[in-house]
Amino acid sequence: LGEVEAALRLHPFVSDAALLLREDSPGDKRLTAYFTASQPPSASELRSFLEQRLPSFMVPSAFVLLDALPLTAAGKVDRKALPAPDGLRLGSPEGYVEPGTELERAIARIWQEQLRVDRVGRDERFFDLGGNSLSIVQVHGKLRGVLGLDVALADLFQYPTVGSLATHLSNTHERPSTEEKGQRRVQARRERAGQRRPARTQRTPNEDETDE
Repeated sequence: LGEVEAALRLHPFVSDAALLLREDSPGDKRLTAYFTASQPPSASELRSFLEQRLPSFMVPSAFVLLDALPLTAAGKVDRKALPAPDGLRLGSPEGYVEPGTELERAIARIWQEQLRVDRVGRDERFFDLGGNSLSIVQVHGKLRGVLGLDVALADLFQYPTVGSLATHLSNTHERPSTEEKGQRRVQARRERAGQRRPARTQRTPNEDETDE
């Protein structure tokens, strides 16, 4: 948190800043930035500024402008007094674009479920919606299970929007049909059963003669 706060204070208009990893809903942790400014920059401006200095997963999902940071009697930031961001999220600067293909809709549904948001646009980025390094690992597992594709975790960082990820997966994978998925499951069960079955040893003619 200290590294993100220091980067945010480097912005020429930001006077002070504090970071908080909020968990307003159980299991839903989101990095929220609180700041004061002489000339308030927009959330998109702050995000662009931080992305030049930090990896995407360290950029806050919400920015809250305050007149002053709440302080304790000792003069330190009172993090318990920092207000909830009221569902503020950055989202796509171009506005909401509905996912168009079946694959885009499937990815969007997984993101909605994991990030607990009402909708996910085609051009919205995972970390803009409140995603973090923990939730992206969970999404990675769900994508592999639901889509039946060999999705690499690095793909989610390299293609952070629903549209870009769907395009990448479409270009590199052919989605298996329902019949193919069923055949693969049957084959996998057969292979597992074969591995559990002890192999039979066959006696050679020489061994039989030795026993006699």
